[in-house]
Amino acid sequence: MRRSRENSLPVSCSGESWRGKTDLISVICWFSCVLLLLIDKASLQEIEAVVGHNIILPCSNSDDALQNKPTAFWRFRDSRTVYDIIDSRASFDEQDASFRGRVESFPAEWTKGNFSITLSSVEKADGGPYTCFIPAFSKETKVQLIVKERPVAQTVQRRNGDVRTVAALSVRAELRNGDAGRRTENRVLFSAALLGLTLLCWFSCVLLLLIDKASLQEIEAVVGHNIILPCSNGDDALQNKPTAFWRFRDSRTVYDIIDSRASFDEQDASFRGRVESFPAEWTKGNFSITLSSVEKADGGPYTCFIPAFSKETKVQLIVKGL
Repeated sequence: MRRSRENSLPVSCSGESWRGKTDLISVICWFSCVLLLLIDKASLQEIEAVVGHNIILPCSNSDDALQNKPTAFWRFRDSRTVYDIIDSRASFDEQDASFRGRVESFPAEWTKGNFSITLSSVEKADGGPYTCFIPAFSKETKVQLIVKERPVAQTVQRRNGDVRTVAALSVRAELRNGDAGRRTENRVLFSAALLGLTLLCWFSCVLLLLIDKASLQEIEAVVGHNIILPCSNGDDALQNKPTAFWRFRDSRTVYDIIDSRASFDEQDASFRGRVESFPAEWTKGNFSITLSSVEKADGGPYTCFIPAFSKETKVQLIVKGL
């Protein structure tokens, strides 16, 4: 039972070098998730409406016209049905009660890929995320509706000290320039953050590739000659029965040492009678092997895994002609 369990270990996913790689991969995945969230937030269009007013929620695909019967689905908070267009007809069978009689669209625009809707008599409860899905284009549009109270008279103090009372819409006009500046600044900051995360992910991938290449030991051999493929842990001796697994291209069994015995049960036919090791060295953590009568087909990556040390050694055999 022990032999079967150990032999099934995925050699290419074991050892100290792989643990270092998984740390890097975790970092890359984490930053990729952050990047995905930022992109998702950036793709969410914000629309402002005032209580009691009407508002258009946009949803269109301007690239292509629809050849077949237009179909689109509007949802509020991903579950409540706002408006359905199915085969060129508006469907109200599943429309949420809160939207009945308050939603209209533009049938003449459907064949042009425009499925925008008008929401009338906006209420405070209408605020939140809306989603429009167009199956023909597999396109999803997300809209965040922000509902504000009706405008009331407010007092504004100008920079020169003058004070005057104006409608809230005028107040918005007074502050629009400042808001536009802040939005521009936010876009610049977002672009900079996006670029920084992209570069970080790119450098992490490059670093991972460099580490993987640096950990691969290259050994040269000549066709017909013998070659030693090294695998050892010089730090500690083995107290228990030595075990190690040699693989070629991560899957083909080259040589197995299980509980102080060489096992040939699963040895690949191309290596039979051509591989030897050094039994007297096993307890010292040395599981190097000798490959005799090297062939051109022997060239490639070899992996030696020592379970007792959770150590993986990679060797790239380069075979040259006579």
